[in-house]
Amino acid sequence: MKIYFYHLIFLIFFLIINYSIIFHYNLKKLFIKKNLTHRWSNDDCYLIGGYLFGSSIFFIFLLDLFFGISSYLSFDKLIFICFFLFIGFIDDKRKLNGYLKILIFFISIFFINYYYNSNSTDYSFINYFVFSILLFILFVSLNIIDNMNGIFIISFLLICTFFLLNFYLVNALDLIFFIINIIIISFFFLYINFSKKNNYLGDSGSNLLSILILLFFFDFVSNNNINFDMSININNLIIFFSIFSYPLFDLFFVSISRLINKKSPLIGGVDHTSHILTKLTKSEIKSFIIILIIQSIILLSLVSYINNLISFYIHFVISLIIYSITLFLILNFKNQWKIMR
Repeated sequence: MKIYFYHLIFLIFFLIINYSIIFHYNLKKLFIKKNLTHRWSNDDCYLIGGYLFGSSIFFIFLLDLFFGISSYLSFDKLIFICFFLFIGFIDDKRKLNGYLKILIFFISIFFINYYYNSNSTDYSFINYFVFSILLFILFVSLNIIDNMNGIFIISFLLICTFFLLNFYLVNALDLIFFIINIIIISFFFLYINFSKKNNYLGDSGSNLLSILILLFFFDFVSNNNINFDMSININNLIIFFSIFSYPLFDLFFVSISRLINKKSPLIGGVDHTSHILTKLTKSEIKSFIIILIIQSIILLSLVSYINNLISFYIHFVISLIIYSITLFLILNFKNQWKIMR
């Protein structure tokens, strides 16, 4: 355990050095993004998330090699992470076409899905394609919640905590230790997010964390013997949608709302559920707390279901009630807002 302790000390020391480099030597100027009215801020933004998480993960990889720790972060996973980080950096600087991004992400996710499941005799091309669509929807839903200061990291931390608990129960030590590292970096970024003005994840940061979540999900599926083939059952789908309930809820709500109003779901905007909850409560903090409570209840219910403490039907009813109430509040407020305007 001493090795793990020293590892964490070095990581924290690295984060402190990174903090100094970013803010005392103005490295953040390299990641400036001009006037994002429809995204994070009306002022200039500093999209430092990709750099902070990317450099920290690479540092973890080097530490694992140095300490000789049996690491979750293998070279192939590092390549996948770097690819999505690279696409995010290009998007932050050049703003890639939405349809081009969809094509790149779907092909990449299909390849990763094939890479991890190619040894399975239960999978055909159709199986890969269907599961890849599910994973692609998940990836997009995770990215799309990066629409307000801190929301993505809060959701990311909750999902990581769920995976951490699950991997603890199956004694997956390498995964446990790696997720603890990621949680430490996330809290560090959350501190920057709120204490320093206009510093955000950017597409590079949200891409990186989204692909990390997908990699954790592959391990969750493997450790719990969940089979997403063509004989997929409703229980497995409920598990999938429960883990990522808020990002998926926000994605479907925003997409349907924009299509009804004859707008493209691919453009940025301030019509996400987090924005509406902030207008409803007149406070970002209260909005965060509501989202935190929603996700926590669903994930606690899911943990209880997976460990046979409650039945599938009870978990389903709890999820249905929570999101029905949330949807009612949002739609009711939107109607009142239109009348007032």
